[in-house]
Amino acid sequence: VLREIWLAKGLRLKDTATDQLSTAFISKVGRDESDISLSRFEVLLDRLHVSYNEFSYRKNNYALNHQAIFLKQLSQYMGNDDICGLRSLYEQEQNLLAIENNRNTTSFHNMTLVQCCLAEIQKAPLPQESIQQLQHFLLNTDSWGIYELRLFNNAMFIFPNDILSPLLHTVIERSKVYLDLLGYTELLSTLFGNALELLITRNQLETANFISVTALKTLDFEHITLSNIKVIFFSKILRINSAKDVMACDDI
Repeated sequence: VLREIWLAKGLRLKDTATDQLSTAFISKVGRDESDISLSRFEVLLDRLHVSYNEFSYRKNNYALNHQAIFLKQLSQYMGNDDICGLRSLYEQEQNLLAIENNRNTTSFHNMTLVQCCLAEIQKAPLPQESIQQLQHFLLNTDSWGIYELRLFNNAMFIFPNDILSPLLHTVIERSKVYLDLLGYTELLSTLFGNALELLITRNQLETANFISVTALKTLDFEHITLSNIKVIFFSKILRINSAKDVMACDDI
């Protein structure tokens, strides 16, 4: 894949060489005759002007990774109330879990999400044991990267208010180290917008106000996105509610 990239970019070996990467070494890597360390691999990607995500996308024959496909299908099936599709998705993750044989894996968390979506559509009781295991995983993760944000964003609705509030405080505290990561604040903005909508719907206005204040301090509103608009919209609703000022609706 690396060889395909530098050929597609019209680069010569000497264009990508550095003190750490000789032309001879790069040539061996390109012919699959030598392994490459992570540190050297990162340097090579930088010299090729390619992000790791782009490399991974090319490596997977221009296909999304498994988790991205799963979340896309989950959203589609949930939006269409497609019970058969959700059950098929559950069986897919169940089969993967049987291979992995580890309850603290992506597949196990995905099964929990599907279970909860099915319960929501069928108006059935949510699987409490699975919810508790997911809660335990999120609360005991020291930093919330992209995986944890996506997982919580899709699972938010399953948590009762007494659990949702501490989880929201947790994500704010444990997401700080990733704020400069490309694409991270956009995902965080989506999470804040969904959280505000859910909290206002549940009449949890104190927590909603806390999330609103945090979001307005944390996010970059110079670049308007749909998720940012959602945050601003619900923040305005909270202010109207607290001021009891009907005329303030004009602001929205």
